[in-house]
Amino acid sequence: MVPVSSMKDYLKLRELAYDFRGRIEEVQRLYFDALYGFDALHAQILKDRSSIRIQVNNPSLLTDELLDRSITNYQYFGSEGPVAIPGIPGSTQREALDRTQRNGGNSFTLAAQCIVVFAYWEHFLRQEIASARGCKKADVLSPLWGDLAKIRNSLVHSRDRKASKDVGKCCEITWFKPGEKIDITLEQMREIFRKLLLEHQALELESMPATTGRINFATD
Repeated sequence: MVPVSSMKDYLKLRELAYDFRGRIEEVQRLYFDALYGFDALHAQILKDRSSIRIQVNNPSLLTDELLDRSITNYQYFGSEGPVAIPGIPGSTQREALDRTQRNGGNSFTLAAQCIVVFAYWEHFLRQEIASARGCKKADVLSPLWGDLAKIRNSLVHSRDRKASKDVGKCCEITWFKPGEKIDITLEQMREIFRKLLLEHQALELESMPATTGRINFATD
């Protein structure tokens, strides 16, 4: 026999686990799709630099330093890409290469935005878990989500993404010290996603009522 708890709403916990998994996967897809886009843009800039050298009579004149200073913009990459909003200024090729490289400026900004998205815990998931457990929101605790909240608050309230004093109290995500810039690398984002999936697994396990005793499958 499988007893049904009078306190826990297992069906609701199951639905929350399903929704939680969907949110994680949604942010993962956004993050990794964007990284592939950055890689493609980075490779295109390098390819175009090589093509330009082939077309000139004296390629040696086109030094890396000269090309680094040349201005590029979105129209430069052809009409097949997304149309940029009018008024967005161009940048030098070096700036474009730096921001699109692995663990470059774009990836740091993207990671910060992904962390901010996880306000989902504080504004939805935590309260709903409390409701399903039949307890107060304050009783639903998670060291990982607590760390993400501290980091998120620093990202939201600091223009230059500096870690606040509270970030120094983190126990699961301990990469940043107070006053340091929060630049989250690809490897660190992978670890955050891994930890979030473990949180999901714990919630999914909780949504399955424990059985007591043995179920007799014997037939007469």
